[in-house]
Amino acid sequence: MLLRSFCSLPAERPNPSRFQPRIEGQLKSICQLSVLEGYFHNVVKFEQKDAEKFLWMTKDKKAWVEYVGVAKYGLDASKVKMELSGKHVTISIPKAELLYCKVDSTSLDENAYIVDKDSATITAEDSKAILTQAQQDLQAEATDYKPLLTLAQQQAQQLMEDYVKNIVSATGSDAEQYTIEWVYLDK
Repeated sequence: MLLRSFCSLPAERPNPSRFQPRIEGQLKSICQLSVLEGYFHNVVKFEQKDAEKFLWMTKDKKAWVEYVGVAKYGLDASKVKMELSGKHVTISIPKAELLYCKVDSTSLDENAYIVDKDSATITAEDSKAILTQAQQDLQAEATDYKPLLTLAQQQAQQLMEDYVKNIVSATGSDAEQYTIEWVYLDK
C-alpha cells in the first residue's frame, strides 16, 4: 500500500490590507437578537366574592401569590441595515422591544401562595386563573419597562459596533479609522 500526500505553498501570501471589509454578513440571518434578560418580582391578588355558600353564610376567596417573571429584550435583526461608504458605516437599527416573557414556574412553590385565613378553599382552577393573571400583569409591565428597553437598545448597539470593528480588524484595517452613524427606525 502506497500513501502519498502533496501540499503546495502559495507563490505569494495574500495581503490583508487589500481586502475591503464586508460588514453586512450573517447578522440578518438572526431573526430576533436577544441582548438582555430581566427579572420581575411581583404579586398577583386573587379575590372572588361569595365563592362558597352554605345556607345564609358566604365565604370569599382571597389569596396573594408572589412570583418571578423572566423577560427577554432585543430587536428584530432582519430590520438592521449596514452600509459602508469609504470609512463611514451607517447602521439603521429598530427600537429594542420585549421579545418574550413568562412567569417562572419554579418561583411558584407552596411559600408563594398566601391565602387569607378566612378564605374559602383555593382550587386548582383558581390557581390556573391566578397564573393567567400573573402572566398578563407581567406582559403589561415588561412591555413598557423603559429602563430595560433602554439598556437593551444600548447593548444591541454595542454588540453591532463590536461586530463592525471585528470585521474591519479581520481585514487588516484599523478599526479606529472607521466611524459609525446610527439611524433609529420607528418600527
